[in-house]
Amino acid sequence: MVFIGIDAGTTCIKAAIVTEDGEYIDTSSEDVSLIMPSEDACELDMVKLWESLCHILMNLKKNNLPIWKDIKGIGITGQGDGLWAIDQEGNPAGNAILWNDTRTKHLKLKNRDEIDKICIQNNANPLYAGSNIHILRWIKENEPNTLEKMHKIFHCKDWLNFKLTGVVSSDYTDMTTALMNLKSKEFSQEILDAMDLSEYRELFVLPSASSKIIGCLTKEASQLTGLSQGIPVIAGAIDVAAVAVGLGVIHVGDTCTIVGTTLANQTLVKESDIDFNKGLILSHILKDSYICIMPTLSGAAAIDWVKKLLYPDVTYGDIEKIIKGVPVGSNGIIYHPYLKGERAPFRNSFATGSFFGLKSTHNKEDLMRAAFEGLVMSLYDCFESLPHTSDKVFISGGAAKNDTLCQMSADCLGKGIIRVIVKELGIKGIVSTVKVGLGLEKDYTKILVDKEFKPHEDQYTKYQHIFKLFKSLRYDYEKHWLERNRIKNKIKD
Repeated sequence: MVFIGIDAGTTCIKAAIVTEDGEYIDTSSEDVSLIMPSEDACELDMVKLWESLCHILMNLKKNNLPIWKDIKGIGITGQGDGLWAIDQEGNPAGNAILWNDTRTKHLKLKNRDEIDKICIQNNANPLYAGSNIHILRWIKENEPNTLEKMHKIFHCKDWLNFKLTGVVSSDYTDMTTALMNLKSKEFSQEILDAMDLSEYRELFVLPSASSKIIGCLTKEASQLTGLSQGIPVIAGAIDVAAVAVGLGVIHVGDTCTIVGTTLANQTLVKESDIDFNKGLILSHILKDSYICIMPTLSGAAAIDWVKKLLYPDVTYGDIEKIIKGVPVGSNGIIYHPYLKGERAPFRNSFATGSFFGLKSTHNKEDLMRAAFEGLVMSLYDCFESLPHTSDKVFISGGAAKNDTLCQMSADCLGKGIIRVIVKELGIKGIVSTVKVGLGLEKDYTKILVDKEFKPHEDQYTKYQHIFKLFKSLRYDYEKHWLERNRIKNKIKD
């Protein structure tokens, strides 16, 4: 008995064959091509994403024919937020607008503060740049023809589930990120009214539990993917929730950090402790469980950008050796990693990245270490705003393979950082959810620890001083970010 787990990320889509015991038999992946028509926009061709999924599944079949007939269920986890829409015929109503798209910052919402207040009163998250209702309002003002085409709005994994089963669906982890009352699990008409989107409630897909079987593989999807017709497919979950399950974050107070394209810092809270002033809140895969998450707009990509400029042909293994020779504090340089604006722990779509403290005595090594420390400062900034977190933090994501980053995180937070063995934690979590949905398991998966990084007290003290300046600068920059945007537009005009 085996299962298919799929992780549709921002830059890559992966699929894996996983055994009942959680062993990975084989994986296949393809890079995802993003479309960036402007510095504020980030889109994705939905048809090409589906074609990529078909390709990687066919590749898995070709290499695993003896066990292909043993597949008992399919689960998809994917990037969250953004706006994914189909028309009446089930075709994309346009490109998907992604979670890290910040075009909504140009909206002139005179009642913005009132909208945020109404959201909180309705137990829903306040507006943020990548939320579907915020993007929908932008589309209404700027692309009315696209809006006219829309029949249903859902999320990344829902689009792929639709192509597999023909069923329009979603789940609570995705749909509670915006518009939905987290406690009653109902869409708020009052929020739609405040957004001047009153007539569009029926566009939003009603969700279910992540483990619910929403349908089975259709004949057409079977022909395109190589999978057998009739395989059950679950509703699936947003990637951060699936990774949390994969990491064993299933009890109140459990905490984890995902260092991927975004930097997702999250902890589990009970319903009575929900506070929309402390991060984005969404339903967890587990019933009656909630995730408080601080997801930044730039994660490891903020380091990748610096590396590409300074050390394009050097491996990250060698980068670690290079920056080890630079002391804590990067010889006085502070890096703010807001390359795409920011949404956690503060919301400002006009935020920009920067290096502060440059002198003629600095070199590439100082700047490279500063990039690492800037990301860790952003991590600490988020943890300051989260509710109570445990003394140990589970870590995952591509950049978590980097020992230096993990140790910096431990030293800066003053908490133990626990890295687990499993590589594809989102797939591990969603396969666990498939097994629960099929009634094969009652409890969710357990973790296997790879390495624990313990904080050094002397380094922690140094990082506390650095963070004070990091945060003070962040506050001071706010007026300059707005002025930069004003001048840039004036010069362009």
